[in-house]
Amino acid sequence: MPRKPKTLQRHDEERPSPVWTAVVLMASSVVVLATVSLFLVRNHEWTDALVSALPGPASCLAADPGLAGQMRIRDVSAQVLSLGDQTRTLVAEASVVNDAMIPAEDLKLEVTVFAGGEEVRRAASSCGKTVSERLLRRLTIAELLALSELDPGYPVVLQPGATISCQVTVPEIPEDIDEASFRIASVEARPGHPPARFHLHHAE
Repeated sequence: MPRKPKTLQRHDEERPSPVWTAVVLMASSVVVLATVSLFLVRNHEWTDALVSALPGPASCLAADPGLAGQMRIRDVSAQVLSLGDQTRTLVAEASVVNDAMIPAEDLKLEVTVFAGGEEVRRAASSCGKTVSERLLRRLTIAELLALSELDPGYPVVLQPGATISCQVTVPEIPEDIDEASFRIASVEARPGHPPARFHLHHAE
């Protein structure tokens, strides 16, 4: 009796769907980025050293303009007075609140003075040091400039949520000034700061 020929059927291996492959790759990328971001957030000294080694204007995390954008200026005021040598000087004052989640230091406030829409004077000063009006009226312009350049000798740290007072003096202003604008000139992140911690209070 003749044998029936056997037919062999080839079963191709099932290949993963291109959509599933894309989902896996995307999920892996997210996990890697999240891990790197967490490491950078918790190791700022290492991150600052890495950023400083990269080509570009940034020397540390503080160079990120986003940090300056999280410094909130409020309670602004300005007055014109005469120094001891009769130099007309604008004394601008403001409070700055740190709305960032990290401590900041070396905060500088800049004031620009306008007359008829045109910029006429600009000055900046480190926050955390102020001079009384009584003393300002006794100083000469040379003494005022020297005083404004003095370094406090210690870092003025602004913790998250804290407020600091700023004073900027703009000497030799014309009589027709009509506007003054305030902005954060520069600010740096506190090196080696610990990650922000929050205490949660549960309502009973």
